[in-house]
Amino acid sequence: MTNPTGLTYAFNSLLTACYIQKHSIPNMLGPNASIQSYLTPLAFEPGTRFQYGIGIDWAGHLVSRISGLTLEEYFSKHIWGPCGIAEISFHPPSDAESTMMAMTSREPMHTGDVVLLESAPLGSTLDREKIHPPYSGGGGLFGTARDYLTFLRHVLASAEPNAKVQLLQPDTFKLLFRDTLPDDPVIRKDLAAMAQRQCIHDPALLTDGTGEYIGYGPGLFINKKESKWGRKAMSGFWDGAAKTMFWIDPTSGIAVSGSGFRKLTPGCVSYEYVDGKPGSLEPGVQPV
Repeated sequence: MTNPTGLTYAFNSLLTACYIQKHSIPNMLGPNASIQSYLTPLAFEPGTRFQYGIGIDWAGHLVSRISGLTLEEYFSKHIWGPCGIAEISFHPPSDAESTMMAMTSREPMHTGDVVLLESAPLGSTLDREKIHPPYSGGGGLFGTARDYLTFLRHVLASAEPNAKVQLLQPDTFKLLFRDTLPDDPVIRKDLAAMAQRQCIHDPALLTDGTGEYIGYGPGLFINKKESKWGRKAMSGFWDGAAKTMFWIDPTSGIAVSGSGFRKLTPGCVSYEYVDGKPGSLEPGVQPV
């Protein structure tokens, strides 16, 4: 789950992409997904590099095998249900076409004009009848920004041993914000390169590509020094392919949910990032 495993996504590795194409392996988010979608060879020797990969997807399969539940069932029973969340699911709602936020990109990346993406990203589908187990542990959920913010709030509350909804044990909560990567200059350089591509980090934390002040925990990108744009030291962040940006700051007790979700609900914070700097709140959206 900390990404030095050698197992990676096709969009991160030309070798992996060529292997998937040559062997006609179905897309893990597509309508023909199967366990075969995750059986790809190592892109590098484990422990020698850092590359965002499918460790979290395999963790999802382990949860399903051990619990005897699909991820849809497990998440509903152990996460969404206890949090009072009803609108996050691997199956898009029937009104998805009209309520889903449009996805866009910039061409060239980060600097060019905004371009509307006409099809579902990464080979996924909005057809409920074509979405089935095995579900991905690394993506594929549909939901609202408000519901995701509710989830993040409960994650934050797990720091307290007497939390009403204990999603995580307090010791596990601390582990989320612990840098688990070794002090290997090659791995740190790989991490900094990914951070530069995300284009939303304080450049001072990247230390000219050495990655000295950034880290990676079990699923969260960590800034080890305070960012000049507000995130405290040892806060955790992630963005996702659909730009579902969020961060959790255990020092301040603040969680922020971005706007790339199915529909934007007033009461949820929405930022546009330009050259790494958080811009103004979108019209009509108020901070929590």
